[in-house]
Amino acid sequence: MEAFRQLWGGAGAAVVTVALVWAGLLEPLETWSLADLGISADELHGAALTRVIEVRPPESKAPTERIESIPPEEAATRIADWLAARKLI
Repeated sequence: MEAFRQLWGGAGAAVVTVALVWAGLLEPLETWSLADLGISADELHGAALTRVIEVRPPESKAPTERIESIPPEEAATRIADWLAARKLI
C-alpha cells in the first residue's frame, strides 16, 4: 500500500483498487473437481443441476438524454428538473 502512495503521490483509493483488481486478474484461478473435494455426483442427488424456468428479454429502458453544448447553469437546471420529475430530490 505504501508503494502505491509513493508511486501515485497519495492519489487515493481508486488507484489502489484498480491496481489490486489488475493484480488479481494476473493470479491463476484455482478450480476443484468433485473428486478433488471427495464428493461423487451420486451424492449430490441432482443438487448441482440448474433448471431454467423462464426466459425473457430484458426490460426496455427509457432513451438516454444527453446534455451537452449548453451553459453549465442550464445543464444543472435540466438535471435538477429530471431528478425532481422522478421524485429523486
